[in-house]
Amino acid sequence: MINIDLLSFGKNLRPSAVDAINKINEIINATNGQIESRLTALEARFSNDIDWTLLPLSSDFQSYNVGQNELKYKRTGNVVNISGQIKPTLELDNSSHVIATLPASISPSVSHSVVCNGSSKNTFMLSASGGELKLARYGTASSGTVPVNAFLVVEITYVL
Repeated sequence: MINIDLLSFGKNLRPSAVDAINKINEIINATNGQIESRLTALEARFSNDIDWTLLPLSSDFQSYNVGQNELKYKRTGNVVNISGQIKPTLELDNSSHVIATLPASISPSVSHSVVCNGSSKNTFMLSASGGELKLARYGTASSGTVPVNAFLVVEITYVL
């Protein structure tokens, strides 16, 4: 904490100088309190941060290239990023399929959905809801089956 010591100026200070130094000390102490309060708020906001962590896949999916771009998640404050490249282990019908179960620390309270790229010109809907990360509506103009080894780029960011 910063504080101006009156003794360091000697004993021959005018009363107005003493008042000015006391006022400066009040301002410094108030500012220090504000800074400490803001730092405490920032520490609380980011105390739940999670660095990149692998997200275990359901049995219907595996990493597209093991050891590269595996499905992982990161939490910074209240922002969650999930990223990776996966492929199905079997041909999937056009219904919704669970890619992974989301840990409670990154599971959103409301549903979030995005359109992601698949093999060739195919796209699919990726949703994070109900504690699960799901794939649905794979295809170009209409949804169809997802072939074995289809290249699926998973990329979603949401606020908890």
